[in-house]
Amino acid sequence: MTNTVIKPTKDIAVQTVAVDPVDQYAPQGTLKDVPAAAVYAVPDHGSPNMVTLRYGLKDVAVQIAEKSFTAAGVTFPAGTFLVPTSAASTLKPLAAKLGLDVVGLAASPQVARHDAPLPRLAIFSTWAGTQDVGWVRFTFDQYQVPYDLIFKERVLQGNLAKDYDLILIPNQVRSAKALVFDIPKEDKPLAYEKTDKFKFLGDYGSSPDISGGMGAAGVAEFQKFVEDGGLLVTLGTSSAFPPDFALTPTIDTSNTGARFYAPGPIVEADILHPENPIFYGYSAKTVPVRYANGPLFRMSEEMDKSDVLMRFPGGEKSVLSGLFNGSDDIKGRAAVVATSAGKGEIVMFATNPVWRWQNLGEYRMIFNSLMNFRNLAPAPPAASPKASGGDVKPPAPTP
Repeated sequence: MTNTVIKPTKDIAVQTVAVDPVDQYAPQGTLKDVPAAAVYAVPDHGSPNMVTLRYGLKDVAVQIAEKSFTAAGVTFPAGTFLVPTSAASTLKPLAAKLGLDVVGLAASPQVARHDAPLPRLAIFSTWAGTQDVGWVRFTFDQYQVPYDLIFKERVLQGNLAKDYDLILIPNQVRSAKALVFDIPKEDKPLAYEKTDKFKFLGDYGSSPDISGGMGAAGVAEFQKFVEDGGLLVTLGTSSAFPPDFALTPTIDTSNTGARFYAPGPIVEADILHPENPIFYGYSAKTVPVRYANGPLFRMSEEMDKSDVLMRFPGGEKSVLSGLFNGSDDIKGRAAVVATSAGKGEIVMFATNPVWRWQNLGEYRMIFNSLMNFRNLAPAPPAASPKASGGDVKPPAPTP
């Protein structure tokens, strides 16, 4: 869960080695500089601190390498930052503090790359399900990722694209319906506002009536946001929202069997498209993830090949820790889907990659989504040619 390599040994002599207790570990980054460097490279070895560095250089035109490359005798993985030398005075001390290495290169490497602007970010929360949202907020605060916390009130104001490039909907309620309609309406408004009696209400959001949810009008605003070019990222159970409310009309959800029960086990997931920026920093093709009762997606065979970025192998052998009844139900099912919608994109995690400050090894998937927010969805497949005498039939949906 922490993306840490653990190596067992049968050599009992290790138990006799003198050790010192360690209650805190602060790795220091290294600097390998050259005179008149053309660019600085920060190799991506999977540290979540890469996102803190990126936001610490928020006004710098950082680029990200899309493939591995070798320069100055060092092999740099895909995801490596390429930072202009004009930012050296900020880059060097910040990277050292974060435990990240910096290598000065005499010439700019010949490698495919893309610009890495930072998104204007919002986190959407219902009024009824704030606990899991709070853990995402806590994580972002620890890694110094700025965001706006928004509720139905902001969504219903409309024009989300005016303020945001990316909206994240964390795991928070049991169903897409609960996400949309939230607290049921009553005869009287249910206010949540700062008053003389309750001085601390409303510090992070307030409303004269928190009931009713965003409703169909809010769904329409999310759809408009995506179709106009925004990126929507959903986690866990919230990932049922796009298919169940037709933001992804070619993707459906299906139900698990009657005996299915999975209260947060740790399971294996296979990375199918390691070249996708979501997986920068991950060297293994199979990784442990927290199963979060996200939806079982159904889509055409063509989309299943192109848009499914990570998949559950399923079955008992894939369960690493915790209780999981009916693990065969997720065999071959999508764990991460990235798909185009209008001019925008939707990324759906059936997992919950930010869970109570525990699964640090999954954080990079979310942080990568932020740092590469313009480069996540696969290119749309080429249109199939028409057969003589009629249109080609669409592929049958996967079960």
